[in-house]
Amino acid sequence: LWAKYPLNALETMTRMIQILVVFFCMAQSYATPQGFKRCAKLFCWAGIYCAVFIFAATPVSSWFSGKLGQSATGNNVNIIGLLLSLCIILCVYYAYYQKKRIYYLFSLIEFAVITLTSSRRSMLAAIGGIVLLIFIKDRSWKLLVRLLVILGLTAAVAYAVFNIEPLYNAIGVRFASMLEYAQTDSGDTSLLWRDQYKAYAKQFFIENPLLGIGTANFSPTLNSLIGRNTYAHNNYYELLASNGLLGFSLYYSFYVYLAVRLSKAVFIFQNNFAKAMLTILAVLIVSEYSIVIYRTVYIMAFICLLFLFVCAFDISASEEQTASLIQTETNDNSKMLKGNRI
Repeated sequence: LWAKYPLNALETMTRMIQILVVFFCMAQSYATPQGFKRCAKLFCWAGIYCAVFIFAATPVSSWFSGKLGQSATGNNVNIIGLLLSLCIILCVYYAYYQKKRIYYLFSLIEFAVITLTSSRRSMLAAIGGIVLLIFIKDRSWKLLVRLLVILGLTAAVAYAVFNIEPLYNAIGVRFASMLEYAQTDSGDTSLLWRDQYKAYAKQFFIENPLLGIGTANFSPTLNSLIGRNTYAHNNYYELLASNGLLGFSLYYSFYVYLAVRLSKAVFIFQNNFAKAMLTILAVLIVSEYSIVIYRTVYIMAFICLLFLFVCAFDISASEEQTASLIQTETNDNSKMLKGNRI
């Protein structure tokens, strides 16, 4: 109602309502222990299919040109990279926790696509997610060995990225410019522009702190000022600018709910699947500092997956409690019968 560009707000709100309807339908089928396991496998295989499709649909001569997958899927490479980073976490879970070794191969295929998308944040998200998933599995002496192996593999990847020319042209040059920017605040025009977008988002929020300038109104408002029709490259700033403190609080209150429930399942009940779900949530929270995802259906689907796990976990706990009560009652009845016999 208060948006300067109401059509943008209406279009985005319509899409978000459609997402809610689809996810509600998913919950009817998959919000059970067995249903969730099927759904998680579907997500995992969807990522594998996506990676294979991108390679198959892109000429080999274009694999190392940067932005792999953009022409094949029509999506932003950062979205493709983040999507596959989350799928890698599922693959590593099946490989490392459930000993299904073939998923290591699938993880390598997905990681190769991420590398060739030239998305730095996605590459770092994938590596960070793998490290976190392995770290929270156990605290035995083997953990140190596994982390050292991961660090060694990471060093090998870094060496390849900076020393093999096709890989350097695809993504190494972007890491080099990022390092230069971190040291000199210059050299990477992409990061320079992103800092400016965040600065404008802060300005819009300060001017409209409670309700913001309107859902999905950051891009057209920015375009009217500097001629760039783009997003804030930061989910936190974009939500604050577009929806103010009210919308920001409503949106991230669900993240807080998921974080509390998943942490309880991990650290109190030691549920292994919860460790994968908590890792996905952690990767999303960190990644959203450099990407806008609140209206991206592919990434929001993973938020739905986390919620499905919470629902399935509640049902599983309730079933276990019921079974325990039935067993206790059966034992009590048996004792009474024995007593009557005596």
